[in-house]
Amino acid sequence: MMSVELNAKRLEVLLETVPKARRIAALLRRRSPTQQRAERALRAGAETAGIELLVFSAEGASDYQAAFAAMRTAGAEALVIGSDSRFHADVELLAALAREARLPTICEWVEMARAGCLLGFGPSPAALRRRLAHYVARILRGASVGELPIEQPTTFELAFNLKTARGLGLTIPPMLLARADEVIE
Repeated sequence: MMSVELNAKRLEVLLETVPKARRIAALLRRRSPTQQRAERALRAGAETAGIELLVFSAEGASDYQAAFAAMRTAGAEALVIGSDSRFHADVELLAALAREARLPTICEWVEMARAGCLLGFGPSPAALRRRLAHYVARILRGASVGELPIEQPTTFELAFNLKTARGLGLTIPPMLLARADEVIE
């Protein structure tokens, strides 16, 4: 799923959307097995972009209020919500807290933009399901699982939520909107 690698790309897309932001928060889960790799990837992306990365941790809904309060105190200007199934499940709450904190936010999936994040960027769920079906068919036809190659996603989707943008007082540059697979009104 390239979740770690895509966190750095999400940071890049967020910075294209809010180019004046210099202090970017990242919300990660301490107990996630990929958290350290995700943080390293985000820090490398932040260093390349010349911005300050502020990392905050939350394990679930009971930690979100404190994390967002800390982001406000630290002067965060935008937010990358890390790839994590817990954050995906809590996207409506996270998006609401981000809007309340006035933080433009990028999330892992297009559907998360539909739920209120400013941006969603990640692998295409439809393309992932098609590849899964392809593999299941090959196995049912007798292919050895050990002989099937491991694949990474090749199709990605980008979505902008213009309602969230308006609520934050942002105007999305037309060139970015032209790249979007979905623009949510």
